[in-house]
Amino acid sequence: MTRHRNLNLLGLLILLSLAATTLFCLGCDDGSGDDDDDDDNVTDGDSFNPNPTDDDDDTADGDQTDDDDDTADGDTTDDDDDDDESCVDGCPCMSDGFREGAAGSNVSFMLVYMAMTASDVSAMAAGTVMPTLRENFDPDPTEYPPMDNCWVKNQACGSDSECNGGQQCLNGTCGYPPSCTSSADCSPEQACVAESNDDGSAIENSEHCETPGVEDLDVGPITIDGFASGAKTFTRKSDGGYVVTGTDGSMSGDDLAFGTTYTLSGQGQPGVCTNLSASLDVPEKWELTSPPTTTGQAGFSLIPIIIGQDLPLTWTPGGEPSGPIVLTMTSSSLMGGESGMLECRFADDGSFTIPGAFFNAIGLNASNINMITLIREKMVPLCGQEVTVGSFSFQQMQLFGANVQ
Repeated sequence: MTRHRNLNLLGLLILLSLAATTLFCLGCDDGSGDDDDDDDNVTDGDSFNPNPTDDDDDTADGDQTDDDDDTADGDTTDDDDDDDESCVDGCPCMSDGFREGAAGSNVSFMLVYMAMTASDVSAMAAGTVMPTLRENFDPDPTEYPPMDNCWVKNQACGSDSECNGGQQCLNGTCGYPPSCTSSADCSPEQACVAESNDDGSAIENSEHCETPGVEDLDVGPITIDGFASGAKTFTRKSDGGYVVTGTDGSMSGDDLAFGTTYTLSGQGQPGVCTNLSASLDVPEKWELTSPPTTTGQAGFSLIPIIIGQDLPLTWTPGGEPSGPIVLTMTSSSLMGGESGMLECRFADDGSFTIPGAFFNAIGLNASNINMITLIREKMVPLCGQEVTVGSFSFQQMQLFGANVQ
């Protein structure tokens, strides 16, 4: 899907942040007594409002009866944290599901370091503040394979047994069935829509429920510290999305420091989200320790691959916060046409082996253009009052070629 493949500047960051869901505190009580008093102001009047003014009092739907006994007055303090083991220390408990009438806000910021070659390095930094939507709590199974697994994207098949990751054989291609067939299958505020190819055509079986007409929000300046050149202020661009003031979201790769802590803070806006905060420890730069790489044309580092043989990878683990590493391998003919694509997702624990059978499945061969992208992600909760979905993340993206033998 286009939204998962575009690695250019702000588009990548905003689209990924829009896709963020509550990755933290999923076992928490809904915490609705913590952050509801001003929810009716979450959006501008001309866009979708998940928090209608006639339902901003959680007591109307009983939210305070079983999760906020110590805050019956709606006090917005951190008093939920001491009696719910699922909550992150020092962070108000996020919602584990969409809250009718008190949806809150979805705040997501991401820093991305991209190394094409040793000398071609760039970076991006951006974020969004959005109303929390019902679909934020619906995981997208098509995004990546299950943890510690690989799959071939759009793999041809004759039966379900030929597919990986719980996919089904749909019209001769492995995939997941659509989550809706019409808007009648969705909640009242949602519509059933399909993802689009680059040419604008609909992607088969990609239909899903989505809330139309949603606009991102401006909650004032947000500061992130930890950059090599010091703290930076992020403000909302006129066309949407938060970036460093006066930039388009891009920055020098030298400005993203490794082996350090990034902190985020912002006063926010009452009724939308306030007291924003996050602290993210970023490990030293990710380095592949084996197999040994060589330098190819245009300066690309080449990973040796022997067709039909497993490929063991090793590296220095990134420590806490633990997060996945995502590998994407593509093989395309010099004459153009469809590319075979392999995706793997695995724990950042220092080793993973790609089964050799996958290389034949994507048509990997020495005469093709063979590229490998490895992404390490570190993510922590982004906390704040009225923040029901929040994340602050750092991605290191490394591009390799493949020396196919």
